[in-house]
Amino acid sequence: MNLASQVFALLAALTHLVTGAVALRSGEPTAGRTLILYLCAFLVAPALALAASFPRLWRGALGQGLPPALPLPTAAR
Repeated sequence: MNLASQVFALLAALTHLVTGAVALRSGEPTAGRTLILYLCAFLVAPALALAASFPRLWRGALGQGLPPALPLPTAAR
C-alpha cells in the first residue's frame, strides 16, 4: 500500500468517525451508530487480511483489529 492510499484511508476513517459523532450528538443516533460501526468494520477488515497474509504478525493484527472490533457485538442490541 503506498502512502497516498494510506492517507486516503486515514482521512476516510477520520471523516466517518467525526461525522458519526456529530450525528450522535445532533439527534440522529441511527445514522451516527451506522457510521461508527462501519468505521469499526472498515478497521477490522485490514487486520484480518494482515493476519491471513502474514501469520507471524498476529500480534500486530490483534493490536490493529481488537479495539475496533469491541463495539461490533453491541450493534445487535
